[in-house]
Amino acid sequence: MKLNRKQLETIVLSMGIIIILVAVFMMFFNKSSPKSIFWTNLIFAVGFLIYILYSMMTTNSLNREITGLNNHIKSLKDDIQKKDNTIQQKNTEIDRLQEDNDKAQKNLETAQNEIGQLKKEVESLKSTE
Repeated sequence: MKLNRKQLETIVLSMGIIIILVAVFMMFFNKSSPKSIFWTNLIFAVGFLIYILYSMMTTNSLNREITGLNNHIKSLKDDIQKKDNTIQQKNTEIDRLQEDNDKAQKNLETAQNEIGQLKKEVESLKSTE
């Protein structure tokens, strides 16, 4: 069974409270013999060691999470850059097609004007015959 971070924090906090309570009990309610002082200091040392190990585990876990998120951010930035490049290419193509369309429209208008003039010439030739 694998513990998630919340469960591990709860276990460590519980252990810390129990260790502090045992050490306080031994410090205040036990006789002050060198042996009891030794055991009290040993309990505090074990509690401190547990805290250090938990801090190291949490730090490593958070660093892995940060690395993963940074990689995800880099991936998203790369995707955005690719999409921006695609959009820029499409906009360039749209501008080129718009220019081609404008040229074709001008050619059409010129051709329609020429057709109109040719029709007038044909009508004038018919009327002179």
